[in-house]
Parts: sequence; structure tokens; C-alpha cells
Amino acid sequence: TDVTINGETHKAIEATPPTRLTWKVRIPDDAWLRVHVGLKPESWAAEGDGVLFYVVISDGRSDEKLFEQYVNPFANQGERKWIPVMVDLAQYAGEEMNVIFNTRIGQPGRGDDRNDFAVWGAPEIITR
Repeated sequence: TDVTINGETHKAIEATPPTRLTWKVRIPDDAWLRVHVGLKPESWAAEGDGVLFYVVISDGRSDEKLFEQYVNPFANQGERKWIPVMVDLAQYAGEEMNVIFNTRIGQPGRGDDRNDFAVWGAPEIITR
């Protein structure tokens, strides 16, 4: 779906926590993962505890965390935007890998998991 955050629109995947989305891909030479993370504007005015976004890459035997970002635009107005992420995948060139997008509640045990409408914006693997 199209999601606009602070005037910037991206095709997005809604991922209200907890979520786990997996894509099996062959990683090209000189590859980068490009994605944006954010919480939809309806999260900004309603109390929530934010979302932990993270991406893992796996060959089926071992996993490596590529990226992790905690976002809470209710508490931090500076996070009321799309946050761009670029991760170098060159070390996995030529390999078939699972790229796993995850969201988790921001602060486990706090009990305020409402209103955290997480989105992954325009995820893609690009080459440079």
C-alpha cells in the first residue's frame, strides 16, 4: 500500500509487531539492501511504546543481524518521518540467502503495545 509519512510517500508493507517476513533471494554482486522504516502518522498522537525493526540474513544454518533500529515517534518527534536504511550485502554475493524483516514491540513488559503501526517502505536489493 502507499504510505505517506511527513510528506514522503513509499510503497510499504504494514508490519504491526510482532511480524517476520522472509524472502529467499540470490544476492547479486555489489548488492545493497535499501529500505525505509517508520510508524504511520496515526501512531504519533496515540500513546505507544515504539517498534524495534531489524533485518536478519540467513543461509539456513546460521543467522546474522544486518540492521536494528528502535523507532518511537510518539515519544520522539524527530522520528516522525521515513528513516532510510542502506546495508551492504557484498559479502553474500552469489549466495542464495533468506532476508528476514522483523518487527517487535518496543519495550517488552511495558504493556503499552497499542498504536504502533509499523511499516517497511520500498524494500529492495539494489546494485551499485
